[in-house]
Amino acid sequence: MSMIPTSIRSALAHRKHGAVDTALLRLWALPALSGALVAVAAAWAKGPVLMTIFAVFATLAALHMALGKDTWRIAQQLPGRIGQSVMAFVIACVSVMIGIGGGAFTVPTLTLFGHPIHRAVGTAAAIGVLIAIPGAIGFAISGLGRPLRPPYSLGYANLIGVALIVPSTVIAAPWGAALAHKLDRKWLRRAFALFLGATGLKMALSLM
Repeated sequence: MSMIPTSIRSALAHRKHGAVDTALLRLWALPALSGALVAVAAAWAKGPVLMTIFAVFATLAALHMALGKDTWRIAQQLPGRIGQSVMAFVIACVSVMIGIGGGAFTVPTLTLFGHPIHRAVGTAAAIGVLIAIPGAIGFAISGLGRPLRPPYSLGYANLIGVALIVPSTVIAAPWGAALAHKLDRKWLRRAFALFLGATGLKMALSLM
């Protein structure tokens, strides 16, 4: 639930820098929302399997972002409407199932299809809003009445945690966006590689 205000704040900050691809955002909106809702409905999916897949993906993506050349591409542009819809649906679905923002999947995907890294990061922040809202609402509803939840929980969302986390993330989000646009492409790729590598390592350790 804390991802909603954080993602909105981050997306607005990147938009001020002209780094949000609004045409792509409009095209991805419905598939991403659909993917997030399907993920909530499929909450029975086994977490360890998904986390293993993500840990492997994150490690490979981190190596690519850190060591790969900026000119490496799957294609020079994104596929057509159907292909992009499938990509948006899968990214949103897997992101919600694992419980992460969409940027971990969106940024490497867009860069491999020719998007500049700064624009990929900004657009991923906006797509994160589309993923966070239905994901948060769905897990709040699906967790109602479940046992062993901490006090002051709305479904699977703990309101105390939200209240403690949101102020700092909302304040810091524009700082992160400003820093991202001050870094050149090489250092921004390395920073994102560090984020992916750390996230993948955390996922791998949680499986042990």
